[in-house]
Amino acid sequence: MSYIKNFTVIYSSDANVSLPPPWKKISTDLNKGAGGLFIYLFKQLGDGVPLPGTAVRGITVLQGPNPHIPTNYTWDDTDLNKSVGGAFLYLAWTYFGNSKPILDVDVVCDPDHGAAVNKVPQGWHRINVDLNKGAGGHFIYLIYRDE
Repeated sequence: MSYIKNFTVIYSSDANVSLPPPWKKISTDLNKGAGGLFIYLFKQLGDGVPLPGTAVRGITVLQGPNPHIPTNYTWDDTDLNKSVGGAFLYLAWTYFGNSKPILDVDVVCDPDHGAAVNKVPQGWHRINVDLNKGAGGHFIYLIYRDE
């Protein structure tokens, strides 16, 4: 079994930005349709049965210029709307709690809100925050699946 161990957000003027293994790039630009810099979410996978404190068990999107970080959450301080205006949005996650380990993360994206929501595959969960909130562009939602 593989599971999510970590995240990082990278912005660049180059759509081909990459990180060395074990990082895997989610191929959708989180600024799609809004212009500005390319913003990509990278995930790090673990294999086997996760040891306590090694698997991501919760994900949220924080909002505001000085967001409150929930207890036991880690966050990436890169604004998901960097260079395009819009809402200040940040990815946060936790390794603690009784939730099942998160096995995979992706995004759904479409210029139409309803179409974006309908792209969530069966068995996946959607974080109900448009990652382009206030910036225009496509509707982009973070999705994940757990055990």
